Amino acid sequence: MKLTVYIPFSGKLEDRLGNPVRELYGEDLAVFQNAVLERLPSDPAFVFSKDFKEFINDPEYHENGKVKKMEVCIKGSEDSLYGEMSFYSDIALTRGEQEELGRRMDEQFLKGWGERFRGIPITVEEGILRIQAENPYTSQFLMDVQDYSEDSHLKYKVTEHLHPKFPKLRQIQAFRDIGSSVRKGDLGGYVEREWNLDQQGDSWIHPEAVCREFARVQMDAQLFGNSAAEGQAMVSGRAQICGNGIIQGNAYVSDARIEDDVLITGDAIVQKAPGGAGIPLICGKSRIQGTVVGKVRLKDEIVAAGENRMCLEEKRADKDRKKGETER
Repeated sequence: MKLTVYIPFSGKLEDRLGNPVRELYGEDLAVFQNAVLERLPSDPAFVFSKDFKEFINDPEYHENGKVKKMEVCIKGSEDSLYGEMSFYSDIALTRGEQEELGRRMDEQFLKGWGERFRGIPITVEEGILRIQAENPYTSQFLMDVQDYSEDSHLKYKVTEHLHPKFPKLRQIQAFRDIGSSVRKGDLGGYVEREWNLDQQGDSWIHPEAVCREFARVQMDAQLFGNSAAEGQAMVSGRAQICGNGIIQGNAYVSDARIEDDVLITGDAIVQKAPGGAGIPLICGKSRIQGTVVGKVRLKDEIVAAGENRMCLEEKRADKDRKKGETER
């Protein structure tokens, strides 16, 4: 079994003295892909990225065939530079084991795994380029990726139908029934690359909605209406983004309903509380940059960066959990 996840890259360009010049993403970074592809894989420091026993520090994964080896490679196209991380196993991993592997990936990125690439200077005409692997924030993998075919595991394909206003975006088409409303052959919304929509689960981008840049819609999340996910945003769980809702920046939205003209941006987090039953509902012209957790209802409100909104039931549950941890 082969599990693959795509990892977005960002870059920082310095002059010859090490002074920052500008940050690079997407097409601006892809311009330097030849230099990156020539320099990075041949550098001894890149070897660390292939040591899965260091990456997954758990003998259970090494000894029983759950992970036989790990491969990391750098790929580029005319509009992006990204990494592919693949795990090979002797036995098929269950959905739960895949999610656990994804959580371990998240832990490594939070510890700075992706920042280690910055230690490899890449000489370009404009100065010195340093790239960084960004956390994909996903426990969802592409399995045994093949060419498009209606018999494959893929749930959709990216067609040649271009968005009427944004020619970099192309329309998706379902290979199978998805949930209760999408039938095999139905056309959906628009993506910039396959990374934007998970090939597993019942996630979907409905007509008129878009997901672009390195944003991702996964698990059972849905984009409706004229909604959009962009930047490096993640829309996950059973989230529903409706109306003209925009999820951007590094925002993370999971198990929540977003309606009307809501903007969720920056490092915002909107999600159901762990173990909680209620989900956030945000509507009107709300602007969210902070954290919203649990059964919170917001209309035409602003949650600034660093500000938290949590329903009383979840506050009490969180307090009880912390009390229990302290007693233990």
